[in-house]
Amino acid sequence: MLAQERHAIILDMLRERKIIKISDIATQFGISNLTARRDLDILQDQNLVRRVHGGAILMEQDALLAGRSAESHARPTQRAEIQTIGKLAASMIQSGEVVFLGIGTTVLEVARHMHHLTNITVLTNSLAVINELAGSGNTIYVLGGILDSNEHSISGRFAVDMLGEFCADWAFIGCGGVTAAHGLSDYYEPGAAVSHVMVKNAAKTVLVTSSHKFNSDALSIVCPISDIYMVVTDEGISAPCRDELNQLGVKLRMVQTTDEEENAER
Repeated sequence: MLAQERHAIILDMLRERKIIKISDIATQFGISNLTARRDLDILQDQNLVRRVHGGAILMEQDALLAGRSAESHARPTQRAEIQTIGKLAASMIQSGEVVFLGIGTTVLEVARHMHHLTNITVLTNSLAVINELAGSGNTIYVLGGILDSNEHSISGRFAVDMLGEFCADWAFIGCGGVTAAHGLSDYYEPGAAVSHVMVKNAAKTVLVTSSHKFNSDALSIVCPISDIYMVVTDEGISAPCRDELNQLGVKLRMVQTTDEEENAER
């Protein structure tokens, strides 16, 4: 079966169940958890699903119920936007600083643009970030705790306690949702607890996320929006959301991408 056919069936399963687990996909198609995770990552890049702990939920459900295909919803520039968000965020870090890095695709893009930095100290619970920066020559603290094999992250009491012993110049985190009423939230409570401590112990916290995360809540609250120093996102963020950030004193940086120039910033 072609990957595209598998993706279409996954979307059909989501229309019926509203949420799907990586293990369900692996069992349904006789594939590995890694392949199932990659399928969901691709669908998320197309803005069709939102990854949550151990699986995914539907995005843009009204359009999906209208019967449009995954191809019709694909955003060719979304991957470029995430890369540009990561690059812009990483440009704020100076050599010699201490940095908290959370989990998620966009935070990983921050790490991918940190290789030129020297004499930095990184604390992270993301296996992907650890692998990315392992050969950078910088000091990497790996948070101890419970390994989540689905999210490739470490969390739990030990991770929170260890992180609580450190302060940082910067924290770069993602989220599951952002609203004015409840602030930043995430779908995985243990991961949200780690993010909460990162925000608390960092001099400046930068939220790096795609604009579609705004105006929706996830399961566990991380912190109020006012605790964030800056949001780095794409131009899809709505005018009301921009106004709310401005009223709360949160800086906003937006990136734009075009076919000719994927690193323009406004």
